Amino acid sequence: MSKDYDFAGWVTKNDIHVSDGTIIRKDAFSENNGGQVPLVWNHRHDDPSNVIGKMRLVNRPSGVYGYGTFNTTPQARDAKTSLVHGDINAMSIGANRIKRDGPSIVHGNIFEVSLVLAGANPGATIEEVVSHGDGEDNNAYITTDEILHSAESELDDETVLNEAEAEVLIRGTVNKQKILRSL
Repeated sequence: MSKDYDFAGWVTKNDIHVSDGTIIRKDAFSENNGGQVPLVWNHRHDDPSNVIGKMRLVNRPSGVYGYGTFNTTPQARDAKTSLVHGDINAMSIGANRIKRDGPSIVHGNIFEVSLVLAGANPGATIEEVVSHGDGEDNNAYITTDEILHSAESELDDETVLNEAEAEVLIRGTVNKQKILRSL
C-alpha cells in the first residue's frame, strides 16, 4: 500500500519546555486537527520559493503530528534529500492567535510548519521518511546465488505477502514458491 506523504513526525509536542520558556499544553492547537498548512524552509516567508510542500495536521493527546508532502521545486528536492540522509530531523511551527496562561500556551493557530536545523521544541522531530519508488521497476526479486523468483513469473494478482511473511521469505525460511510482491 502506497503512503500519500513523504515524511511524518511531531510538529509540536505537549508539556515540554520550549527554548523561549513557554510550554505548549494539550489541545492548544486542536482547531488545526485535519487541516493543511504550507511546509516552509526555516520560517522564511519572504519568498514563495521557500514553500517546499504542505503539511497535514493531526491533533493527538501528546501534541500535533504532521504528514508532509514535498512539491516539485528544486528547494523541495534539496530538503527531501536532507531528510533521506538524516541531515535534518527537526520541525518548528509558525503560530498566531496565541492565548497564554502564564508560561503555558493554551490555544493558537498553526499557520505553517517549517523544516529547521534545530527546533525550539525538542520533541518536534521527524519520525519517518517514506521512500517512494520511481515506478520504473515494480518487480521484487529474492536471490541467493541465483534468482529464485521474479514478480513476473507464475503469480496471479491475488498473491500478496504481509510484512512478517516477507521478512521470513527474505531470510529464505518459507516455501520458495511464494514471492514478495512490490507494494
